[in-house]
Amino acid sequence: MFLRLSDLSPAQTALLVRLDDGYPHDDSVGTMVGDNRVSWLETADSLQTLGLVELSFGWRRSFWLRLTTNGRRLLSGQLNGG
Repeated sequence: MFLRLSDLSPAQTALLVRLDDGYPHDDSVGTMVGDNRVSWLETADSLQTLGLVELSFGWRRSFWLRLTTNGRRLLSGQLNGG
């Protein structure tokens, strides 16, 4: 699949940028997001389906998101598709 940042919706792009903590995938703990509005969850789910983020459920109904290696590559312009 060939994917460009411009192929994503503004909400998807904003979430990817928010999750970019500057650490490599193995060193990133992710970001806890307490907002559970349906629109946010749909955006996170769509990015997970594309393989750009990992979604984990935490303590007290918290959600944790972190970029996958492909999510980081897409943001940096290094994802060439596959």
